[in-house]
Amino acid sequence: MRQRSQKRIEELDQQVERQCQQRAQARRLLTHPGVEPVTALATEVFLGDPSRFTHGNQVASYIGMIPCEHTSRKRLRLGKMTKEGNSLLRYLWTEARCMR
Repeated sequence: MRQRSQKRIEELDQQVERQCQQRAQARRLLTHPGVEPVTALATEVFLGDPSRFTHGNQVASYIGMIPCEHTSRKRLRLGKMTKEGNSLLRYLWTEARCMR
């Protein structure tokens, strides 16, 4: 049973790898440290056309990787991540960042 599961995982990993190689944006993402095929492919699929974002901050905001802001008078405090957007993509990005 375990060997069958491992074989199936390897087959799926190969399919993801093939899909990444067929997509220019995914191949470009693979050049970043810590980004593996699943992260690259998920980013392309969930974000779509990256040119619709003018800044990287907009991408981070879109998937909820920016902190909440608590402001009073002149004091600015940043809280936890907003966690808006796609949770799978946010998880994959967090893991890719940790693996650098």
